[in-house]
Amino acid sequence: MGLRCRGRGPQRLYDCRVCAAEDQKLLGFRMGFDPFVSILTPYMLEIGTVLTLYYSILWTAVFGIFGDMYIHEKAEGDGGIKRMKNAVWIDLINMLLWLITSVMAVVVFFTMRGGRSLHTGRASA
Repeated sequence: MGLRCRGRGPQRLYDCRVCAAEDQKLLGFRMGFDPFVSILTPYMLEIGTVLTLYYSILWTAVFGIFGDMYIHEKAEGDGGIKRMKNAVWIDLINMLLWLITSVMAVVVFFTMRGGRSLHTGRASA
């Protein structure tokens, strides 16, 4: 976590932790969980589904915390309040994107398990 997270209160620290955990997850998926490929490969669908649900809940909490603090606040020329009001809407977009992704992951998890391969339909997936 960078210097922007220090000394800003527990809400800001929670926001930074959520962002850092999300970045670690995305980096892990991008690298393919290299150290654990043989262990985690059969469970990638389950792990991805659980993690997307987890991050959807975390972003809902971030939006709830900062939305409660800043949505009804009057900016009145204060640049910091104005920036945080804009950041609340970015948090809402993040929450909605993670919610959509988690719903898609749950649908794929329950419909694609034990199915057939896409190209020929002969091999079980």
